[in-house]
Amino acid sequence: MWAGMRTRNLSADALGVPSTAWTVAESAASLGIDYDACLDLIHAGKLHAFKVGNQYRVPDEALKQYVEAAREAMAGELGAS
Repeated sequence: MWAGMRTRNLSADALGVPSTAWTVAESAASLGIDYDACLDLIHAGKLHAFKVGNQYRVPDEALKQYVEAAREAMAGELGAS
């Protein structure tokens, strides 16, 4: 059945799979918040995550984007004072 079919190797990048993804607990620790607060951010759509089975994983890039957005929001609040 598979004879003569070509296969191609797809990299994780080509599939859109992040190279580094963190658990909710690891993400919460890196953000300095508790586990439930991190889950709240994920459920609210403020922190991008994907599910692996029944567990969330947060891509490294999503953590960086969240921190940058939080910094910009704080800078905006300080500038408005």
